[in-house]
Amino acid sequence: MNWPLLAGSLAGVLALAAIAWLMGLGGGAIGDGDEAMRTAEAACSGFRAERAFVSRDGRAALVEGAEGEIVLLKVHGVHVAARRLTRPVAVEKSPDGVAIATGERMFGQVHLVVGPEDRDKLLTLV
Repeated sequence: MNWPLLAGSLAGVLALAAIAWLMGLGGGAIGDGDEAMRTAEAACSGFRAERAFVSRDGRAALVEGAEGEIVLLKVHGVHVAARRLTRPVAVEKSPDGVAIATGERMFGQVHLVVGPEDRDKLLTLV
């Protein structure tokens, strides 16, 4: 085994990772309610968004539609995955927000970090 070649390759990979981190690449996030609504409308055909609850960490959002529909957004790498939910939705209250069960094993449970006021609105919405 060529140890200098291995060390050089490892240093190169770490340097590229550091450059990507400094440039802010590789991490997706949902910026605000408007972005969440646009994303939900683009992901779900015929969906018209009215309001959105975005997690403080930007990792998830719940978007309510014009006809009472609900779309749940979740950051997956640099992309945002969307799922339409049908009522009733299983929601659990947590100290820093709510946990929403999607019913899909692969999508999993989504945690929204929101304030007490938004948490109460979410609990009445779903």
